Amino acid sequence: MSPLAEFDQRLEQMIREFALRIAVPRWTEFDTLWEAAIRVCDRYELGKGVRSSLVANEAGIENKERI
Repeated sequence: MSPLAEFDQRLEQMIREFALRIAVPRWTEFDTLWEAAIRVCDRYELGKGVRSSLVANEAGIENKERI
């Protein structure tokens, strides 16, 4: 392995470890926020109309392609 490739690999590993040290302590905070956002979206039915119409359109497109 060339010295440049080895250095690149070591640098990538260091960045990955550094990112984990920053992110891991915040995972529970993110999970709590994510769950709250999902509850708000479910309560106010946000995004459901868009998703269901997209799914219906995709199903229609797939059926037309098969014909």
